[in-house]
Amino acid sequence: MGTSTSSRAAVASNKIDSGVSLQQGAGGRKAVEGELISQLVEESFSFVDKAEVEEIESETETESESDSEEESGDEDEYDEDVAQILSDALALKTLATHYLHPEMPVASTIGVRCYFHRASAPEVESVLEADERARILADAAALKQYAVAYSHPEQSVVTDATAFARNYFMRASGPVEEDLEVVEERARVLAEAAALKSAAVDYAHPEVGVRVSDPTVFGRSYFDREAESKEDMDERVRVLEEASALKKLAVDYSHPENSVVTSDSTIFGHNYFTRNVAPEEEDAEYADERTRVLAEMAAMKQLAVDYMHPEKGVYTCDATAYGRNYFTRPSAPTDDGDSEERAKVLADARALKAIAVGYLHPEVGVKTTDATACARDYFDRYTAPDAEGEDEERAKVLAEAKALKDIAVGYLHPEIGIRNTDATAFARNYFTRASAPEEDEDAEERALVLA
Repeated sequence: MGTSTSSRAAVASNKIDSGVSLQQGAGGRKAVEGELISQLVEESFSFVDKAEVEEIESETETESESDSEEESGDEDEYDEDVAQILSDALALKTLATHYLHPEMPVASTIGVRCYFHRASAPEVESVLEADERARILADAAALKQYAVAYSHPEQSVVTDATAFARNYFMRASGPVEEDLEVVEERARVLAEAAALKSAAVDYAHPEVGVRVSDPTVFGRSYFDREAESKEDMDERVRVLEEASALKKLAVDYSHPENSVVTSDSTIFGHNYFTRNVAPEEEDAEYADERTRVLAEMAAMKQLAVDYMHPEKGVYTCDATAYGRNYFTRPSAPTDDGDSEERAKVLADARALKAIAVGYLHPEVGVKTTDATACARDYFDRYTAPDAEGEDEERAKVLAEAKALKDIAVGYLHPEIGIRNTDATAFARNYFTRASAPEEDEDAEERALVLA
């Protein structure tokens, strides 16, 4: 009996051990529980009967099966998580690719047409053209910067604080520098030249006030100082009076046409030209001859002006002057046969001129002085051909030409505002509408280049 019981306990123990090993192969969960159960079975095999051992074995097998099912369920959940993560990563990669490469077409199996490749879509430039435009704009901006720096050397150089470079004048291959003595001498000469220039400006322009930038400097007036004596003041007044008299004499000498102005009614003097010591004057005959020659020259000048400018009227200031017509005077020669021919030629020339003006300027209306003149319209006469269709076509062509002209004027002169006579008309701005595309990255650069 004891042997059978021992063998049964050993078998149960072996089965429990095999179950534990299976559990360990499935994942190793509850390995400690299997070992504890084996120890309990070995310690109590002497008083445990067969039924109890079988019950223990069945419970152990049931637990191992449930553990295997849990392990398989965990593995399925892990695989699903891995698949979900890979799917999300693939979607993120696709989005990143689309963001970095907008020029790549969108691959889709949906039956729709592409917005950018539609028939009515504007022409889209390629990446190479966009890069070329950006490079051209960058070159233009750089050239503008060079031009501004060349035209305005007084502007300082703006640079980045992190930028560095060597000095052009102190480079190894630069020309030999001057000695310190030469530099100091040049600085001293330039300072003296600036001082001389300032002194010359002050001398030439005494009306310019004295400018000083040091608020602490002060000085007293040279003319109001206390050290000046009365003799110096009298001397200065006398010098100023002499300078004023010299100035008056100089003005009288340079402008003899100015009359003599005096405020003293008691002063008198003799005539300079009729004084006893005056040089001998010319004879009256010479004076009369000179006057006659000058009068003839003035008359000849007047005749020359009248000849060169016949359109000018005759001016006279004598109210009693009168004259007869040269061409209708009694002693005038009789008209010859050429006068009628001349008049006819002039009339023909006048008529041809009127026809030429009317042809070259059709916008000028027809003028007539005959109130009894009447005429019918050439286009509305009874014998005129039926031009109803042609009139409509002409009107349509003229309307289209006017519209094209307005478009051309609006394109060439964008500064001209839009004129509208309809008070009820309204519209929204094309560039500021809600659906307007955003400005490209080169807008600021373009505005800078244009500026």
